[in-house]
Amino acid sequence: MKRFFLQPFFSVFISALVLLPWNESEAETLDYRLSLSLGHISIGAGTASLSDGRVSYGGDDCIRMQLTMNTGRAADVFFVLRDTIVSVQQTDGTPLHYEKIVNEADKHNVETADFSETEGRCDVNLKIFSSNRKVIDRTETWNGRVYDMLGMLRFARGLHSEGRAEGSVVRMPMVNGDRVVMQNIVYEGVETVKDASGNRRKCLRLSVRDSKYGTERETLKVYVTDDERHIPVRLDIVAGKITIRSTLKEYKD
Repeated sequence: MKRFFLQPFFSVFISALVLLPWNESEAETLDYRLSLSLGHISIGAGTASLSDGRVSYGGDDCIRMQLTMNTGRAADVFFVLRDTIVSVQQTDGTPLHYEKIVNEADKHNVETADFSETEGRCDVNLKIFSSNRKVIDRTETWNGRVYDMLGMLRFARGLHSEGRAEGSVVRMPMVNGDRVVMQNIVYEGVETVKDASGNRRKCLRLSVRDSKYGTERETLKVYVTDDERHIPVRLDIVAGKITIRSTLKEYKD
């Protein structure tokens, strides 16, 4: 597993959460070029990597997904980013565990969610740790399945354009920090985008939006190839006034 930047007081604590002997068999790895956009200014920022594979988790055969994003020195002047996101699901998509290690500018914490589905209801235990101290520990109960960011991405990769009208919406509850928030995945049609090598790829454009703060806002734009593999070619994550763009460099399966 790749190592990542952490504040000193997190080093021992995080090892217990993330650096586990997963016994993982990689099925897919995608490497990205990272850039930051602030208004009309865009700079090369660093690298990102998205992977998934089969793991043994709690004695069951599961899917583990991981997204890492790391800015380099040039981008660190404007915005430091060293994030690692992990999602563990059963092979049918049932969520089990989610964790996000956040190192963004002056924000350094760990967000976790543990899921339990029973008779069509999902209990989500949300915890946030800051300075190695638990600051949030609460449980929400929702009807139906609750997703995390990577589980939502895996679901979105299963969507098809056939018979789907532009503007059509799929609604799903998703973990967002200290709460679960209803998300709208809006299909915005087909667009040709370039990968990091300049190759033009026909992609489905999906906009992920929520109303966490009272008004609808876009938090993520996803471009996946319009074919059977639905490879994520570009991910645009909106973080306040900054957009973090990951553009595909290499796909390995």
